[in-house]
Amino acid sequence: MKPVLEHYLEIFRELKRLEKLGFPFVEPGAEPMLPRTIYVGAGQQIAISEKIDRAIAAISRVTRENKTHIKATHTQKDWQAVVRRAFGPVLANFDLGQPENEAASWLKAEVGAAITEIENAGSVPVEIAFGTSWLNMPEISFSVGPATLEARETWINRLHAEGRISKTTLRRTLRRWAGNKLPDRKPSNDKHVEQSIANTVDGSPYVISVKIEGLSTEFTVDRAARIARLVLTGISLIWEQPSNALRGLNLDYDDHPKQRRVLWLPKNGLVSASYRLRAYPHGPTITVKEWNKQKSDKEPIFRQLDAITTYIATNQCDAARKEVIRKLDVALRWFQEGCRADDNLLAVTHFAACLDTLADGKREGGIRVLLDRQCGLTPGTAAYPDGPTISQILTAIYASGRSRFLHGSTEAHLHDWAENRGFAELLSRRALVACIFAADANPALSDFCA
Repeated sequence: MKPVLEHYLEIFRELKRLEKLGFPFVEPGAEPMLPRTIYVGAGQQIAISEKIDRAIAAISRVTRENKTHIKATHTQKDWQAVVRRAFGPVLANFDLGQPENEAASWLKAEVGAAITEIENAGSVPVEIAFGTSWLNMPEISFSVGPATLEARETWINRLHAEGRISKTTLRRTLRRWAGNKLPDRKPSNDKHVEQSIANTVDGSPYVISVKIEGLSTEFTVDRAARIARLVLTGISLIWEQPSNALRGLNLDYDDHPKQRRVLWLPKNGLVSASYRLRAYPHGPTITVKEWNKQKSDKEPIFRQLDAITTYIATNQCDAARKEVIRKLDVALRWFQEGCRADDNLLAVTHFAACLDTLADGKREGGIRVLLDRQCGLTPGTAAYPDGPTISQILTAIYASGRSRFLHGSTEAHLHDWAENRGFAELLSRRALVACIFAADANPALSDFCA
């Protein structure tokens, strides 16, 4: 990797070359095209070349690599935009008459100061909202860490009370949700706000909103979506078959198809279509009384979801708990992917990864210990009378399934994996719930196999 000063020297030399070439910097023999530009402030831009853009990108990679805190808060793409923004005003005031070494050093110092100024300015707290389906029950609201789930009417009334939307936007949105046809609005910022809400929330009865601060644009959306999914996945653990519950708990952001359609074209027979409902309009039916009881009985799940989602949003948690919080976060992500997977063998692979995460990567032997210690399931325990043992099931889902599938050596990838998928989900769910309860009871716990 080049020393960072070399990239600044490249920029200086390229600027000197462009000065001789003259605007619009069309290279001899090159196809005419719009020039690359960089913003310099006050609504102004200057033209730069591809070589300068590449050098700025290289500088952004080096500076991000050298700033540990930036790697945790900015994607490479977002950090490159920050560095590019810092370059603009500096390039606009760059004296090309200096000796190149002095010029490169000056440029490096000025850009570094501009980057520091942008960093010190901090970020504005933001709330990211996702339309979502929910359980079939009377309207409720609750919060988990930085996430809040509300009926959309409750959510939009809160936005108005907080001064985020106008009274007109509130009134028109509620009328639209009631099924009324509305006249068009004149172009305005208020119209843009109303249309943005319509495009995001109109298809969903509930909203999950997530508060994020201190992260770049891509990280903000990514972390908020992860948190919203985690809330739904955590809630699904209440039921014996979470994958079935999750078919009715869907973010609009993830765009799960409601129905799958297949056209059958037999050689000799009637052409027909078959349909399969993939996503339900809502999750399982539950009363408020039952919900409150589940929340009370499963309070450790909600407490640990609070800690995990806060960690995802802030990169911060109690140092003594960081390892177990990380394990539960990653295990829940694998579990969610297993529940959502269309292919049975792929689902088995995800569930096996969930178990392996909880077992600290100790593979099949570690998972056996995990299930014994946390769930009381010994290797010789039968899944049902005359059924396979836990040991046999683990060999099928971990060795024959996950490992051979990942390494491309499985001979069973065309077999029926539906039954093993069911076993894998059952064991993963049992292990997750047991580990969450264990972590809640013992904050110092870090090894679920100990």
